[in-house]
Amino acid sequence: MNRTKISSISKKLWTTRTLAALVMAWNLSAAIPYMVNPDGSLHSFQVSGIGGASLIRGLGILFLMWQVPYIPVLIHPAKHRVAFLCILAMQLIGIVGESLMLWHLPDGNPGLFATGTRFLTFDTAGLVLLVIGYLIVRGIKHQDLESSS
Repeated sequence: MNRTKISSISKKLWTTRTLAALVMAWNLSAAIPYMVNPDGSLHSFQVSGIGGASLIRGLGILFLMWQVPYIPVLIHPAKHRVAFLCILAMQLIGIVGESLMLWHLPDGNPGLFATGTRFLTFDTAGLVLLVIGYLIVRGIKHQDLESSS
């Protein structure tokens, strides 16, 4: 394989890694504060006390768990397409779920609406970035990966 093609593949891989890392960083920016300082988010979720703090800390743990499929995508997005499809599906599930939650939220809950809207906005932006990344590496053929290694 010629150097130009190897360089092109490398640029595509690094662009996609960057997009996935950005989404992962956004997710971790919620996970870590929820785990370390759950009391800071009690008001946003209209919960209180030890039960509320445990709920928020649990959300942080879930956010952290959801980052696992990002690791193989960051290592090599074109070789780990199944992991990539998993994170795309997770983002889409988040968007659909958050949309349904907002739709069923009764009037008079501006704090919950703002929190739900914030999650929906981040997940939608994340899905857009991840789809762009997936489309970038989708065209890389397996034989090209073998030749460029």
